[in-house]
Amino acid sequence: FALLFASSYFSTITPQGGSQNVIFVGAGYLTQGELYRLGAITTAFNLLVFLVVGTPWILFVTR
Repeated sequence: FALLFASSYFSTITPQGGSQNVIFVGAGYLTQGELYRLGAITTAFNLLVFLVVGTPWILFVTR
């Protein structure tokens, strides 16, 4: 899980979280509210996948 945090895994949460978010908000493609909403949905989905699939897989592989 440390690699996820080191690779900006949660950069979709806020407009300031990653350089791509500033471009989308600044160009008017997304409003800040839409970006926060989509970022929360994306982050929750990714975290769920890593917890449900990744954790059992890591435990299985390290046995």
